[in-house]
Amino acid sequence: MAIKKLFQLASTTPVDTLTDTNYFYTVTAAIPIASGSSFALLRTKWSTGSGAIPTAFGARSNGYYNLFINGVLQQSVLYSVVPTSNVNLLNPGTGSYTVPQSAPITLSLAKSSLAPTKVAIP
Repeated sequence: MAIKKLFQLASTTPVDTLTDTNYFYTVTAAIPIASGSSFALLRTKWSTGSGAIPTAFGARSNGYYNLFINGVLQQSVLYSVVPTSNVNLLNPGTGSYTVPQSAPITLSLAKSSLAPTKVAIP
């Protein structure tokens, strides 16, 4: 009597590379954002760690963005990123808020290339 293997757990060999890319912006004039509106921070006004203007913000596939204003992490409902053009500051609330002049803004993109190179499911 032969015993057959009914199932095999998926086996993987991960390729693990974690990259972190940061983009920097300094507010030149106070930015008031009224309730229900947004403000676009154009890509051409940002810089990379080397001081260059980014050609695009990295795509977020297998990763996530974090936005810091004055060193404070922002909730994801308060911003959106259009990788080819800008970062939008959003105000979904009922009151207005203002980003003060000279406030540093950092957009951080963390990406993982953790992906299986082999998956065996018979």
